Amino acid sequence: MDALLKQFKVTADETPVVICADGRILRHPSNAELADCMDIRKPLEHTVYDLAVIGAGPAGLAAAVYGASEGLKSLVLDRMGPGGREAGHSATVECAAVFIFIGSTPHTNWLPQAIAVDGNGFVKTGMQLAESWRLRRPPFPLETSVPGVFAAGDVRCGSTKRVASAAGEGSMAVQFVHQYLASN
Repeated sequence: MDALLKQFKVTADETPVVICADGRILRHPSNAELADCMDIRKPLEHTVYDLAVIGAGPAGLAAAVYGASEGLKSLVLDRMGPGGREAGHSATVECAAVFIFIGSTPHTNWLPQAIAVDGNGFVKTGMQLAESWRLRRPPFPLETSVPGVFAAGDVRCGSTKRVASAAGEGSMAVQFVHQYLASN
């Protein structure tokens, strides 16, 4: 590997090296530079989405893929991943249902106070909300204290904090989106 790097006059600190379709050569690119190179960083459309997924971890990606395959107009927003929204930028997106997928350390301080969290910041869902739930119907199993907003994966209070479980919850959540949309 060192010989190959020397041949192309690249130091280890400059890796990875990416050659873009337009011929640009990027050395140790940021996520934003890589997304621009791959032309996957797009402005948000001014449209109504059926499903907005916040966080592109296992649960988020599973929900987005499953939702799109079920015909839901889906949007994935991730602060760090290629194509995600970079920190410091914000936009309002109109959508019928929202999922929150943020990780094993809950980064939930940005959530509105209307979304109930436990003492550690994990989002309460389903029957954990039984005492405070105000609608006639019970909350869906992954539904937060805000009807139509769902949480899955590690951010959810009581989740098993395993990749397979997170991906399963993300896929399962789409079923609840369909039920929520049908009931509204």
